[in-house]
Amino acid sequence: RDGLSVHFHDVTGRKQAEAEIRRSEEAQRFLAEASKVLSASLNYRETLASVARLAVPTLADWCAVDILEGDGSVERLAVEHPDAGKVPLAYKLEERYPPEPDEPGGVRGVLREGRPVFYPEITDEMLEATARDEEHLELLREIGFNSVILVPMIASRGTLGVVTLVSAESGRRYGEADLRLAEELARRAAIAVDNARLYEEAQREILERQRTQDELRGSRDQLEAVLRGVADGITAQDPSGTLIYANETAARLAGFPSAQDMVEASLDELMAKFELLDEEGRPLPAHRLPGRRALAGENGPEEVLRFRIKATGEERWAIVKALPIFGEQDRVQMAVNIFRDITESKRAEESLRRVREAERKRIARDLHDGVLQDLSYTAAAMGMIMLQAEDPKLKEQLQATVDAVRR
Repeated sequence: RDGLSVHFHDVTGRKQAEAEIRRSEEAQRFLAEASKVLSASLNYRETLASVARLAVPTLADWCAVDILEGDGSVERLAVEHPDAGKVPLAYKLEERYPPEPDEPGGVRGVLREGRPVFYPEITDEMLEATARDEEHLELLREIGFNSVILVPMIASRGTLGVVTLVSAESGRRYGEADLRLAEELARRAAIAVDNARLYEEAQREILERQRTQDELRGSRDQLEAVLRGVADGITAQDPSGTLIYANETAARLAGFPSAQDMVEASLDELMAKFELLDEEGRPLPAHRLPGRRALAGENGPEEVLRFRIKATGEERWAIVKALPIFGEQDRVQMAVNIFRDITESKRAEESLRRVREAERKRIARDLHDGVLQDLSYTAAAMGMIMLQAEDPKLKEQLQATVDAVRR
């Protein structure tokens, strides 16, 4: 009689390998789609909300995304579930039973430690141990925790938030492969959020710079209208020290053909045009310039400066006073410099000093008696004072006194 021969081949390993390949391919497709969605918006709140939508139902029955704010508070930005009617349960749980700040696990613990928390199986005993009261336990059971993964979103500037994946009614049990996939999703989400925040910061900086430039432009126009006819030289510098305004008097003092030529000159060209000296003729350090000090916040610094124009060797004197102009948040918006030309008075003082010195030497040669020298010098000095006096009566009195001394 013919016999029946049955052969069994164990294909368990092959089937497991095939299943692993399928899971790997599905994971790669999921991550590719996640990258596409995460790069679609530069609003980090929209980006984080998209993470929750991506995870449900592919990875979880529930997905929550929490973000760490700058003040240390935690905000829940998104909760997703296939049944939108159940979403309020998660918010109700969060509102009535917020996590303790020092809880060892959960969102706060993951934010604090920067490491994932993985519960492959959540039993009813674990829920009972976690619940604070009967209502709390009822909410936990209604949500239906079976398996939970919490992964941190870590970017270049630290932990940004936490993605929580919960398996509930599907009965799915998370494994190590699910944990790795969740970590990769959180990593990509963190990069997208970090880029979105950097973009927002850059946009704020651009808007702030534009606002500052608009304010400076408006202030410059006001300055030009008010100061066009002022006899003193007026200049204004922005916070970087760049000249943004000059009137014609300032340009004349500095040896420029016009105020526009002076403003259009670079800072290096301006500094190379002069040799700056203090009142005693010593080189003046840049940090002592009144404009620099006003931009640093000093109120009303003043210096007597000597400007030696290198091209011609001409030397001029000016009293320079600077005033800081403050904007919002008490930040210095600009510095206004006021130049009062005192060249002629300084030259007159120098001429008078030379005349007095020459007269003193002449008297010393002509007279040997000390008393006569003193009287002669006194008469000469009074004569110089009389020449500068403008009051006719005073001149008569001085002349009478000079005559008496000479007699």
